[in-house]
Amino acid sequence: MESNLDFLNKNVLTAQYYTRATQAELSYVMGIYPGVLTAVRAIAENMARDAANQK
Repeated sequence: MESNLDFLNKNVLTAQYYTRATQAELSYVMGIYPGVLTAVRAIAENMARDAANQK
């Protein structure tokens, strides 16, 4: 099965988020919604931190 998040692996700066994002995607498919919210929030926080550090 191809993930909707494969584009994350194409960029060195976003590849670090791929594993956690695919885990969130799988949790969503399995109906484990609290796990999805936790994973997506962690990804968003890390991306925001990385963007702030680049500035």
